[in-house]
Amino acid sequence: MKPVPILLCASLALLPAAEQRLGVSSEKQTYEITGKLLDSDQKPLRGEAPVMFLQGTTSPYSAQSAVDRSGNFKFKELLPGMYVLIAAVPRAGEMRKSVDVGPGTADGRRRIAVTLIWDR
Repeated sequence: MKPVPILLCASLALLPAAEQRLGVSSEKQTYEITGKLLDSDQKPLRGEAPVMFLQGTTSPYSAQSAVDRSGNFKFKELLPGMYVLIAAVPRAGEMRKSVDVGPGTADGRRRIAVTLIWDR
């Protein structure tokens, strides 16, 4: 057996331990947007069934989330990048907000908290 493949195999075997020690990972970190959609009085919208949409601006991505009775919504397993959050309220219209997803905007649990105030 040649020494080069042995050295390569040994290096690859040690990679996970080195990543853990250095605090890095070859897996991509994912993030979560958690949010609330509220009216101008800071209360959940009543009598409507809003839907949240999320679209990637730096890479192709599209998803939707229901808004619960308390105004909460969530998008999981997001890669870092810029996104547009769209609140769509039937018979009332929509509003948009840009959201930067990544280590600079997330908390220690990799969550980005967003509150949208519907003032229409």
